[in-house]
Order: sequence, then C-alpha cells, then structure tokens
Amino acid sequence: NAMFEKVSGLKEKELAGKTDYDFYDRKMADFFNKSDHDVLTTKKMVRYEHQTTVKETGQPIIVDTIKTPMLDNEGNVAGVLGIAHDITHQKEMEEELSRERTMLRAIIDLIPEAIYVKDKEGRKILANPTEVELSGKDSEEEVLGKTDFELYPRWEAMNFREEDQAVLQSGKSYLDFESKLVDRNGQAHWLLGVKVPLFDANKKIVGLVGMNHDITERKLAEAEIKKRNEELSFNCPSCFGDGTVICRSCSGFGKISHNICSGTGKLRC
Repeated sequence: NAMFEKVSGLKEKELAGKTDYDFYDRKMADFFNKSDHDVLTTKKMVRYEHQTTVKETGQPIIVDTIKTPMLDNEGNVAGVLGIAHDITHQKEMEEELSRERTMLRAIIDLIPEAIYVKDKEGRKILANPTEVELSGKDSEEEVLGKTDFELYPRWEAMNFREEDQAVLQSGKSYLDFESKLVDRNGQAHWLLGVKVPLFDANKKIVGLVGMNHDITERKLAEAEIKKRNEELSFNCPSCFGDGTVICRSCSGFGKISHNICSGTGKLRC
C-alpha cells in the first residue's frame, strides 16, 4: 500500500517479485526473514516492534508489525500477511511519561516526610524511604502489597484503617491530624498527617495518598514546658485575691509580688 511505498521508497510495481534483501540491510532482512519463517512453520501469528527509516523523507520511525499465516482452502500455509503500524508518536509519549514518572519518584523519595499510597483494600502500592523506615522494613518491596495490619501492632492498624475508611467513603481529605506510632526499635513517634482520596480518570476513588511529618521533637518540647510549668505551680501554689503568693521555695515563708501572677516572673520575697 501507499505507506509501505513511502517506507521502502519503491512503488508497488517495483516491489513485486522482490524480497526484504532487495531494500533492507542484511541484518534487518535476516530479522524479517526469520519472522516470516516462524509464521510459516508454526502457523501462528507473530508480533514485534522495530525501528526503520522512511526512504522518502529519511525520517526514523518505530513500527508495530503483526504477521499472520495465509491459509488455502485445505488449511495449508500459502503465505504471510503483514500489517505494520507507525507507533512513533505513541512511543514518544510513553517515553515522556516515563521521564515524568522518574522525576516525580525522585522527588517523592527525597522528601523527608513519610509518603505512601494505598489501594481501596488498604494495601500499600507506594512507600518512600521514610515510610519504609517507619514501617519497620528495609526496602519498599517488603512494604508493597501489605496492609497496616501486617506492618503495625493491631491497635495502631485499627486507628489507621478508621482514618482510611473515612477518606474513602466520604471522598474528602483528612487534614492535620496527629497520631502516635512505635517503630521496630520501640521508639515512639508523633506524626502530623494528611490523607487525601486518589481518583482515576473517571473520577472514581481508587485509593488514597498519605503523608506524615514527624513532630516528635515538638511534642517532647511541649511536654517539657508543661512539666516545668507544673513544677513552678507546685512551688508557688497559693495565690490570694490581692495577688500575694505564699512561696515555699524561699528561705522560710515570704511574700511574692502579684507580678508573679501577671506573668512577669519577678519574685520578691
């Protein structure tokens, strides 16, 4: 047909009676000849992709070729029917998509927060290195396909599933919630998390995406501040209506100015 004429650089009349060796280099012709032989001997279809050049323009293209046996009335192989389709644009799009996925994955892995993706059954289908570490595993392969019940203590997994179901059933994001997780070394982590529904091209919920930020240091600092405030409250427990405080930490019993109650922190016994 016209497309094959462009690729081969020959007209249909010129192609009649010729073999692949008449217009392809020997390596390519050998490849085509072998595929023809496979069809003729097995009576089965073969399919392959290959790169060639359009003789008319010199432009390289990628071709998806299907070859099937042509049978006579008695079922004997009479020849080979070949159909080739130019898939160059499709391949370029696939390569571009692959590059974008590679870049996106690099970003996900570099982010210090724990990032994961779950399907509707709660199975992990993506986990970055931080998430893998919090899961108590050494590689993403050990996490993929597993649910929280296979990775965490039951009470933690129950809490995670309750959050997941709220997102999956409502289709709404669950934002800025705190949770506690104990890692494989017995170390407790406080996490600030978000969970958002994952939609397919038809706007159907197919899973969720989650991210956790470790706020353990902040929680420890808050606990220390609370502890110090309680100690201060214990040392100066009695504050009278006129602002006078009886102070146990001074030598003997003395009075402290009402400033201690107004927040200046100045003690005058």
